[in-house]
Amino acid sequence: MAASKVDSRAIWRYRLLADLPKKLGTYTYKRLHQLGVEVYLLSKVTRVTFESLHLQNDEIIPTATVIWTAGLEANYPTTSEEVSSANKGKLLVHPTLQLLEQPNIYAIGDLAYMEQHGKPLTGVAPEALQQGVAVARNIQRQFRGKSPEPFSYFNKGRLAIIGCYSGVGKIGAFAFTGCLAWLMWLGVHLVYLPGYRSRLLVLLTWLHTYLLRDRSVRLILSMKER
Repeated sequence: MAASKVDSRAIWRYRLLADLPKKLGTYTYKRLHQLGVEVYLLSKVTRVTFESLHLQNDEIIPTATVIWTAGLEANYPTTSEEVSSANKGKLLVHPTLQLLEQPNIYAIGDLAYMEQHGKPLTGVAPEALQQGVAVARNIQRQFRGKSPEPFSYFNKGRLAIIGCYSGVGKIGAFAFTGCLAWLMWLGVHLVYLPGYRSRLLVLLTWLHTYLLRDRSVRLILSMKER
């Protein structure tokens, strides 16, 4: 979507990237506006048809294509015994990531509700990766007759890409924006790919895409250009 319909004062209350510092959310909002993306922060979607999108404020957006990315809800196998759950169906777990009612069952990632320093974990991929390692170690400890250890998430930092060579990031106490955050986002995703062949293939694809400006599938066009 393109230019904003939202009162600028509302950005501070309902903002993008709420898990990052406020200034990064504001930068993202302004950068999207520059790219021609229209952001609606206060209007919930009430109805989707084949030809339009209906908002809570009675505004109708004509469109033939709707991409819904409103988050997810935990999906776990049905059990004979009831299990305690929290918001979005997440399962309540002990600090060791074991279910409250069934200590021999673990839950991680988007499926587990766990708080650290008084705040719930957000369910991002780095959390799930660290939780997977912690659970594997706890299962090994149980096999050796030892008690499982509590999980503690180590936040290495957060990065988000906006597009057109810009992004935002926060590592420790340092928050940054622009091309540096974009390059770091690319580097991190390249490093975490499994296998040197996959990394080389992706790197060559990126170089071809950006050097030759082959970006037809990522264009954001205004209504006048369509």
